[in-house]
Amino acid sequence: MSAYSQTKHFKSDSLDAPVTTIAFTSLGCAKNLVDSEVMLGLLNSDGYRLVTDEQPCDVAIVNTCGFIDSSRKESVDEILHLAELKNKGRIRHLVVAGCLAQKFSKDLLKEIPEIDAAVGTGEFQKIHLIVRQLQNRRLQEAVAYPEFLYDETTPRIGLTAPHSRYIKIAEGCNHTCSFCIIPQMRGAYRSRPVSSIVAEVRQLVKQGLKEACLISQETTYYGRDMDRQYHLPKLLEQLNQINELRWIRLFYNHPQHMAPPIIESIAKNKKVVPYIDLPLQHIHDRILKSMNRGVTKHKTKQLLDQIRNTIPGAVLRTSFIVGYPGETHEEFEELCSFVKETRFDHVGVFTYSRETDVPSGHLPDQIASTVKKTRYRRLMKIQQSISLERNRQLVGSDAEVLIEGRAEKPHWYIGRSYRQAPEIDGNVYVESRNKCLTPGSFVTVRINDALPYDLFGKTIES
Repeated sequence: MSAYSQTKHFKSDSLDAPVTTIAFTSLGCAKNLVDSEVMLGLLNSDGYRLVTDEQPCDVAIVNTCGFIDSSRKESVDEILHLAELKNKGRIRHLVVAGCLAQKFSKDLLKEIPEIDAAVGTGEFQKIHLIVRQLQNRRLQEAVAYPEFLYDETTPRIGLTAPHSRYIKIAEGCNHTCSFCIIPQMRGAYRSRPVSSIVAEVRQLVKQGLKEACLISQETTYYGRDMDRQYHLPKLLEQLNQINELRWIRLFYNHPQHMAPPIIESIAKNKKVVPYIDLPLQHIHDRILKSMNRGVTKHKTKQLLDQIRNTIPGAVLRTSFIVGYPGETHEEFEELCSFVKETRFDHVGVFTYSRETDVPSGHLPDQIASTVKKTRYRRLMKIQQSISLERNRQLVGSDAEVLIEGRAEKPHWYIGRSYRQAPEIDGNVYVESRNKCLTPGSFVTVRINDALPYDLFGKTIES
């Protein structure tokens, strides 16, 4: 949130006035974004007026991320920024919500007295009720074990373009990776019913939805908390039948649960784009075991072969952690060799973030920050050359592109092919001199140039 551009000072007697205007900041991942949309929907339904972050307001709410050090720092910096605005009289109340509030509410309330309420991931469905109580000037700590799961009747206000929306199909996580604090912040895995998800997507299609991005902490696990069965194929089959929906995109697919029925379902249902987001985290067997990932190098290679052999045109995105405790030079080199050999389309690299509340935080041989950064740069450089080569192979081919908006240059537009997920991958820059392209429309583009992350092309006139 940027600094408020207007000055509005709240007099002491105005603190008893009803809360009417709210400014909202959403930090972190797409799953957090959905929570923010739900909170905004609940507040709007309760009569509160939502304002931009450039306006003075009665309440400033920040939905925080607490996954790793960098995300926690970003969250704390934003809280401190809002606390300063409160001290200057530009906002009346400050509410901290989300993962950071869930895990560290007591510390936050103690260390930053400007905070009026801390709302955890298990209580954000009560945000409108909590805000209503702020005028009573009572410090509020709403943190409970997360059990809430939104459904198709829950109000939401979209923070993304209407043609591409995130749909949270489940919440929580049952997989205890040794480096991950998410289960402590989000609770046990709990799946939404297929009927609820389908109903929500149908509602969004009426509002212009073209691309449904299915997310959860572990999407391939969907349904197994109910009867140990994989329900994702059933969900994809029903979503595939919705008219006007063009793309279905899956995120956060754990390799341990990327079962053959799921792979076959992606190949069979044509609206499911063959974009496979498969966070692997590492490839060396010792580290995978220490991470408690539930897979081995051999099984991972078998899975990747199965995906590429079963799904035509499969695009592979993954992520890796470098500098995990005890990672030797040889183990890192094995990871580099694996990346060179496998030739992923997209790779995200993270340096290990030490968490004292998870097993890996207490392992010996913690890696120095300088070593982690060096390994990060090395692996990213390897992948950058691979990404450039794979993108150059697309020059001369035609791609179906979803238009997102205009580019700065006249007659140019920004879009994505199925190969590119929103926000995390590159774009397709489209030149169209004879036709104005609208966001949410699909056009056929002849690719004529490529960079490591972005593609360039011209529309093919009919």
